[in-house]
Amino acid sequence: MAGVEVDPQMKEISNVILMRDNKILLGLRSADRATFPGCWAVPGGHLEPGETAEEAALREMQEELGVSVGNLSVLEPIALEADNQSILFHMFTATQWQGGEPLIQNEEHSKIHWFSITEACVLENLALEGYRKCFSALTED
Repeated sequence: MAGVEVDPQMKEISNVILMRDNKILLGLRSADRATFPGCWAVPGGHLEPGETAEEAALREMQEELGVSVGNLSVLEPIALEADNQSILFHMFTATQWQGGEPLIQNEEHSKIHWFSITEACVLENLALEGYRKCFSALTED
């Protein structure tokens, strides 16, 4: 990804905030997930070897929500240190997709919900505190 130097030991994850009608789609992570169980999260997942952040974002939307996303916009990434490991969350937004209404396609999320940006910013059980800054940036022009 242009402008972001990534340590080869760093874990990378791509997330896509789907947006429509001034709302964003979040998924409630299943209670049995190893990381962030029972927390609201932006859909996405780990980059596979040789995959770019953008390619991972597109693949993950198909795998998790059954939609093909177009016109990704890049947001500031979220860097996190957890369990003695650096993690970089590549953040994207998309306002267009094909394949109909996003629907849960696997066991990662127990439900999905459209939130206003204000609602999303005040959720107590967000997977990442850094989401709040990303969500707030969506209201700026």
